[in-house]
Amino acid sequence: MERHDITKQIILTLVLILMKIIFTKRHFSLLVMLGIAILWALPVAIRSWWLFLVGSYATAFVVLALRDYDLKSILQTFFDKKIWLHKTMFNEAIFALCVYVLVFFVFNKLPDQDSQVVAQFFTPFFEFLGLRPSSVRPPFWMVGLYTISITLMYDFGYYLSHRLFHKNRFLWEIHKVHHSAQVMTPFTTTRLHPIEILFDRAFRTLFVGITSAFFLYLYPTDMMAITMGETNIVFFLFLFFGGSLAHSNIWIS
Repeated sequence: MERHDITKQIILTLVLILMKIIFTKRHFSLLVMLGIAILWALPVAIRSWWLFLVGSYATAFVVLALRDYDLKSILQTFFDKKIWLHKTMFNEAIFALCVYVLVFFVFNKLPDQDSQVVAQFFTPFFEFLGLRPSSVRPPFWMVGLYTISITLMYDFGYYLSHRLFHKNRFLWEIHKVHHSAQVMTPFTTTRLHPIEILFDRAFRTLFVGITSAFFLYLYPTDMMAITMGETNIVFFLFLFFGGSLAHSNIWIS
């Protein structure tokens, strides 16, 4: 579905629900409907974040239960009032909303979607090395290797970008936004300056693009990463089984 079609769905849904709010007094239920409608209209990549969050909390529940936490202690850990009602939570919500808007309307391309463009620039180099593309479909082990390789390069690009923002004085002033959070919640991961998002995307696109270019050159037919819900399966499993709590008050490692 095209981006402008999704935008129209969101606008139409908002208008219809706002009309119902005007003519009825069931504000709470309609607000819930509004939230569900917006989530339904958003792209899979953004909707998946909530799925990952639910999976991470479920994983944390099991881990804490195995550590002999009782139900009351687990719920207190998950929903600590001092954290969720902290005065800076409003800022966290604003940051999360802004990042969602930026990702949806501006940075909506995933890094590996630019890999075919990058491959065109590296084709002469691969030919110079004597590599020859195959006319057959890639074997499953090669697809698995491709999936793992772009995962590692994606993470390596993030590592270099993050390290640069810590080492460079000017970039650190930008990155301090991320470290200014007074409490840790799953939303803290979205506490990023737009310039940092751009740098991060650029680094990941570069390394994932080069890696993808190599595999796409060797197997130009049907070379695609293994996915679940349009998400790289390695990232899916990592984010679903606890990765989404990396910036929260819940320690499960």
